[in-house]
Amino acid sequence: MSRKATNVVAYLTLIGLIIALLLGDRAACRFHLNQALTLCVCSLVLSVVSQILAVIPVLGWLLLIVVQILYLVLLVLTIVGIINAAQDVEKPLPIVGGIQLLK
Repeated sequence: MSRKATNVVAYLTLIGLIIALLLGDRAACRFHLNQALTLCVCSLVLSVVSQILAVIPVLGWLLLIVVQILYLVLLVLTIVGIINAAQDVEKPLPIVGGIQLLK
């Protein structure tokens, strides 16, 4: 896959991230692979938190509203990441852009 295609595919889903890691140009795309992996890890953490909060009566249900807002923030960050990848710009994402999971 080309660099731009690898960058965009990495943001699509967890499967897209795995495909980009296995078939893409990892050295040239390390920045966007890291950003996409960070978003996937954040999504996984939110998923676990929402499952825990779902079993807590009333307070947990109210906090689920906050979790849903955070899911929307992750969606917006993913769209920003796809736009940056399509334009071949290595600009860190707001909020989670400073986290380095891949070295």
